Amino acid sequence: LRKMTRANFVSGIGGTNTPFFSALKTSNQTINHATDTKLTFESVETESSSGVFDLTNNKFVVATAGKYHFNIKATFYDSDNNIKRVDLMVFKNGSQNRKNIYFETNEDTREICLSESFIENVSVNDYFEFYVYTNTYDSGTLDVAGSGGVHQTYFSGFKLIT
Repeated sequence: LRKMTRANFVSGIGGTNTPFFSALKTSNQTINHATDTKLTFESVETESSSGVFDLTNNKFVVATAGKYHFNIKATFYDSDNNIKRVDLMVFKNGSQNRKNIYFETNEDTREICLSESFIENVSVNDYFEFYVYTNTYDSGTLDVAGSGGVHQTYFSGFKLIT
């Protein structure tokens, strides 16, 4: 083994991954059949400073430009077992940026989970929101899961050190 000395370390490395945040869904959100609906969050689990994630408007607004790593996860539930299609859409500055799609060909699906993880180069005042689209075999509603005390639906992110 090589003995580690100060000369073995590279200078100029370090920094902080701020800002950072993790917003949670703490109650279920009902989504109507064949509609685009904005995903809402009720709580901030952690953030680097107050107000990093805007709970009033359910979006993250960039205050510091750079490269960011984001994670979104949403759990969908249909008590009638009729989930046909669910889209989880990332919107940047009001326009669709990414989409994750689940499509089922059998009428027996009760619960699914969609997630997305991505790195994005952002500017000050860019903002991110999430929408969902659902379609069921019986034209009924789905719930985006948030209750139960577990992290079923969340959105988190942090600035990368570059």
